[in-house]
Amino acid sequence: KAMAHGQLYLEEEPPQWLQDMADPYDKGARDEAQKETGEPYLFDVAYHDGHYYVYFGVVPVVLFYLPFYLLTGANFPTAIGVLIACVAFVLGCSALLDRFARYHFKRVSLGLYLLLQIPLVTCCGILYLLKFPTFYSLPIMLGLAFSVWGLYCWMRGRRSRHACAWFFGGSLCMALVVACRPQFLVFSLLAFPLFWRKFITSRYITTRKGMREFACLVLPYMIVALGVMAYNYARFGSPTNFGANYNLTVNDMTKRGMNVGRLAPAFFAYFLQPPSVT
Repeated sequence: KAMAHGQLYLEEEPPQWLQDMADPYDKGARDEAQKETGEPYLFDVAYHDGHYYVYFGVVPVVLFYLPFYLLTGANFPTAIGVLIACVAFVLGCSALLDRFARYHFKRVSLGLYLLLQIPLVTCCGILYLLKFPTFYSLPIMLGLAFSVWGLYCWMRGRRSRHACAWFFGGSLCMALVVACRPQFLVFSLLAFPLFWRKFITSRYITTRKGMREFACLVLPYMIVALGVMAYNYARFGSPTNFGANYNLTVNDMTKRGMNVGRLAPAFFAYFLQPPSVT
């Protein structure tokens, strides 16, 4: 609605007490001020320069919410968006697995393919997003869908006569991930094992055709990066600031910074900790 009316911040006005606070990111001070005034504030949104912002990526807005609102005047149902992205992810996983099987093995039976495809889809965590299709789920689900289709296009392009089109489409999908859920951009690092031998080791990049294909790999990232950086700058005055550090959440994100002491337990919990039941 805000974008339809020509602005990048939410239409809801923050309470005056929040605007008057010396440190609006201090949750304890916010809770006290809310009790004293009785005026609520929006939780888990970015607050900057007297306005509320959404700190999630803009692609779900441009892809679903904004056109739906412009066409119908109604709110887009988030659950439908999550379902669409989930279907796209399942199809992308299936296509990617099929491509992988055809590329690396002479023959894979349908039974073996299903034994791989079903656990891949059901055990990757998307069923949680599908069961709880909240505002948080859509950018994550879209980021996953774009990632698997990006990888599929990249793998398809390696053996195609129309490599430029496949590479451009794959890189566009992978680049759009940053405007959904920026952390998922880590999947783009898979480009190095996929293309290092093709472009660098064999020096294919020095040929005219190789330069064209390499340009198709890089150009979408540059286009999307310029758009995202302009969007960030228009909102927060910095091309690299997505607004997450202005989040009104349980801790002061502006003072959180980088702490080496948090890395070891974080890596353990994420990669090594056995499942715990509560």
